[in-house]
Amino acid sequence: MLRLKNFDLLQKKMFKDFLLRKNYFKDEVFAYNEADLSPIYDRDLFLNRLYNLKKKNILNPLQKDAEQEYIINNMVKGALLEAYYIARQFRLSIVIRPTICSAFWANEVGHPTKPREIKNKTCKYEDTLLNPKILPLDIGAVVHYKPFADERIKFGFEIKSLAEFKKSFLPLKEEIWDNTLKKIKQKHFIDNQLAVKLKNTFESRTYEFFEEDREYKTKYKDIVLVKEPFLYLKIVPNKKIYGDHDLFCFADYNGEKPLITENKNLYERLRKSKRFQAQHGGIFYWEVKSDFENGIKTKIMAAHTEFPNLDIQNVSTQNIQNKTAGTEPLIVITPEYIKAAFFQDHVDRRQAKLVSVWDIKNNSAWLKTTWSGERYLLMKADYNNNLA
Repeated sequence: MLRLKNFDLLQKKMFKDFLLRKNYFKDEVFAYNEADLSPIYDRDLFLNRLYNLKKKNILNPLQKDAEQEYIINNMVKGALLEAYYIARQFRLSIVIRPTICSAFWANEVGHPTKPREIKNKTCKYEDTLLNPKILPLDIGAVVHYKPFADERIKFGFEIKSLAEFKKSFLPLKEEIWDNTLKKIKQKHFIDNQLAVKLKNTFESRTYEFFEEDREYKTKYKDIVLVKEPFLYLKIVPNKKIYGDHDLFCFADYNGEKPLITENKNLYERLRKSKRFQAQHGGIFYWEVKSDFENGIKTKIMAAHTEFPNLDIQNVSTQNIQNKTAGTEPLIVITPEYIKAAFFQDHVDRRQAKLVSVWDIKNNSAWLKTTWSGERYLLMKADYNNNLA
């Protein structure tokens, strides 16, 4: 039996043991890095390189600003800058899925990021309404809580499956939801659109709470500490777990051709970085092994995939949700500049592409998420009306 001289040595051994765990992507998924709190800023990058420089001469100021705003709205500046420097070092492009910045501000001040295996979701605005202990500043933290007060619904181990749990929950669901919503409306104004989102979150949190069980006696019980409504890692018990930056793939220097195989050295560099803290490899490289996993990958890939003028027979079926275009461009960090692009899939992965948002004429959904993009669309509509 291994004996250690003191508790500090035991903690160090536990920490080392926890570093190497596996996930769907077959990579190490947790490393807690103390944040580098020194301010970093690159004036040239943020003022001059946050749009597709190759299209510089054909983009008007509103288009340039729209692309810049989309990038800034979907990735925090510290991680963006760090990834840019790493891309320059490796002379390869890093392709990232966009995510709400509020989920990641805490990563930059030293909070650990969420391992993929922990199925609990990061909290959204709706969670602040469902649970008074969750504040707006906690958006992005990983949560584990029961979203209603009714004690008729049991979450114990005597209920063996989600299907069995639903048998007891579904007959009472509407009544419990109505009571929950009534309490929320006593403190907040809730319109119909928000009420729909709230109900969806209420249901998903309920099922999540059952699946992970109230006391969190899962296979991660030795790693995770529950202080409802939040989860913590036992090795960092005073810092909430937050969401991680999601890699999509790595690509060539120009950010146009995805690499067929993942560059392990580049991934390792991102994993050990202070601000980016990659927790898993790119979803492009995920080899799914079940219908459940295929469903997850299909949904994620579809959000970032565009199919203009493409023979649907040549597209890998596992990556198609439907024939409609995705609405969320990827953030492509090249060694020279950062751009927004859609993924174009192909049954032959060697022919897959990353296509600039400006090369796709009929997909304007992403523009509507930015102030300059909306102004550009209005200007374009006025011009077309005048021509008519």
